[in-house]
This record gives sequence, structure tokens and C-alpha cells, in this order.
Amino acid sequence: MEHLAFERATVSPDGIAELTRREREVLGLVATGCSNDEICQRLWISAKTLEHHMHRIYLKLGLAPSRSVHRRVVAARRWAAHEAIA
Repeated sequence: MEHLAFERATVSPDGIAELTRREREVLGLVATGCSNDEICQRLWISAKTLEHHMHRIYLKLGLAPSRSVHRRVVAARRWAAHEAIA
């Protein structure tokens, strides 16, 4: 069922434009190498809330679960590429 949600998601070329301000904050911290605990402490959010943000980020970036691709790394690289262009 979740796989279908990934297929239906509309994404921009890099997906970053689809993210909310908070999702961009989270992804920016991920891209700088922060751990989940560090992100939760810096943003004053729970681990469950962070999980929700990461799920939404992956969905909007079109990153379905995969055994061969580490979605967190791909998302961070897209963020870094987007920031280099911006």
C-alpha cells in the first residue's frame, strides 16, 4: 500500500520544491550529518515527529524503500546539490 503512495507522488525535478519549511530544516540538518537525536534536540521535536518528517521527505523526493539505496544519503545529496545551485 505504501509503495502505491510513492508511485502517485508528484515530484519536481529534484523534489526539494515540494518540501515544507520544516521538512527543509530537517533535511538541512540531515545533510550536515546530524544524527536523529541531534535533530530532535535542535528542533525540539520527538523521535516520532522526526520519523514523520523523514517519511514525508522521502515521499516528496520520490525515494521508495530500497535494500540497495540508502534514502537518507540520497536525500542529503539532493539537498546539497539544490543548495549549491540556489
